[in-house]
Amino acid sequence: MPNKLLRWGLLLILAAALILSGCATAKKWVGWESGEEDDEMAPLETKEETVMIDGKPYVRSRNPYWLTYADQPEYIYVEKGKEFVGVQQSIINAIAKAVGKEKAKAMGKGIPPDKLQEVVRAEVERILREQGLGGFLSSQGRAGTSPYVGRAVAVIPDLDTPTQYEGLNRTMAIALGDNMARSKDIKVSTQ
Repeated sequence: MPNKLLRWGLLLILAAALILSGCATAKKWVGWESGEEDDEMAPLETKEETVMIDGKPYVRSRNPYWLTYADQPEYIYVEKGKEFVGVQQSIINAIAKAVGKEKAKAMGKGIPPDKLQEVVRAEVERILREQGLGGFLSSQGRAGTSPYVGRAVAVIPDLDTPTQYEGLNRTMAIALGDNMARSKDIKVSTQ
């Protein structure tokens, strides 16, 4: 029990010291000052992205040997087009290039929008005709060519119904026709 209390006490003291000292004090303890003074003392050339040397543009690039060899700077200037590209960036570039090629293929082989709209309209009308709802789009688009705007349907009782259910079948057909006639875009024909 006393060991647990001692551990908790040390943990609380350490936490309080870290909170009160802040990160800046911890950096001073290890000898790492904030980089504000270093940035002010650095020459302006190191902050520029592009520099002209002997008529050639040189760009600031990450040094691939920075953490590998001693005394290597983090950034160096290399001729434009020969800058260092890391693995992560090269993967991103490859994916972007592949996606761009796919989009270019799709754009080159595509159907013009007006032709596509006609093809879609024809396909929708064909499917509606197969389902027994034919002429819906054409009658909606050109109200003058069709006597009905919208869909026209006829509700008939099932002819294969046994005789004992014939009255029920007719009642259900009439109720369905009345409910469909209440809709404004469906015209139900009389029997």
